[in-house]
Amino acid sequence: MPADANEIAAITRTIDDYFQGMYQSDRARIERAFHPDAVISGNFDGAYRRRTRDGFAEFVATVPAPAKNGVPYDMVIVAIDVSGDAAVVKVRDLYLNRYFVDYLTLLKSNGTWVIINKTYHHEAPLK
Repeated sequence: MPADANEIAAITRTIDDYFQGMYQSDRARIERAFHPDAVISGNFDGAYRRRTRDGFAEFVATVPAPAKNGVPYDMVIVAIDVSGDAAVVKVRDLYLNRYFVDYLTLLKSNGTWVIINKTYHHEAPLK
C-alpha cells in the first residue's frame, strides 16, 4: 500500500530541514531533523567516520554556509520508502565540494518524523 500523502509531506519537511541545515550551516535545523540518539556514519576520504547528532550539528555549524558562498543548491530526494512509522529516504546532495549519496532511516517519534540513522557515500571532490 502506498504511503499516505500527508506522511510523505511530513517526511519531506524533515529532509528539507536536513538540506537547509547543511546549506545554511544552521545547527538548529540539523538538530530538529535528527533524533537525539541518531548516528551519522560513512567512509570519508577512505576513513570510517562516526558522529552523534550533536557532533554532526556542531560540525555543520562550523562550515561556512554554502548559501552565502555562491555554492549552488543541489540537494534532491531520490527515493522514499515508508512502512508504518519507519521510512528510508535516499538523497543526493552537494556538500563540501563533493556529491554525497545518503541513506537516511527515519522514525516517527512522538508524531514527528526524525532521522535516526544516516549512512553516506561520497564521490571525489569537484574540480
